[in-house]
Amino acid sequence: MDDSEVIAAFVRSWLSSPDSPMPWLAPEAEWVRPLAHEHRAAPLYLGWTATVFARENGEVWLLDTEWGTGWSPASAFLRRMALKRASVGAPALVAILPIHRQGAAVCDHCGGTGRLREPFICTCGGYGWLIPGEDRGMGIG
Repeated sequence: MDDSEVIAAFVRSWLSSPDSPMPWLAPEAEWVRPLAHEHRAAPLYLGWTATVFARENGEVWLLDTEWGTGWSPASAFLRRMALKRASVGAPALVAILPIHRQGAAVCDHCGGTGRLREPFICTCGGYGWLIPGEDRGMGIG
């Protein structure tokens, strides 16, 4: 199964149960549930200014919740970060998380741990490494 198939299976499984748990999101994130069902998507990461969703077709999208610019494909960095965060409560996603990439640099902020202080994820997305020169796009808090 490729990454898109794993993501699609996760989304279908999550959508098939109206009360599917979202342990990777804060309890106050229940507002995303109706939106997720409307768009056939599962929330992966809820930031201060945007939410990252996996869609039933296996794609990962960003929904701007601050400026109202709507949906856009997630960057490679945001996709990795959101999948890493969601994998905490959705073990099926662990299989598709990338390992330390060739040419990746240890993150200077966390020293390679992927964590700052709880509950904050480091700017490396929780991996402990960064791809030099990669566009990390807009911060989503």
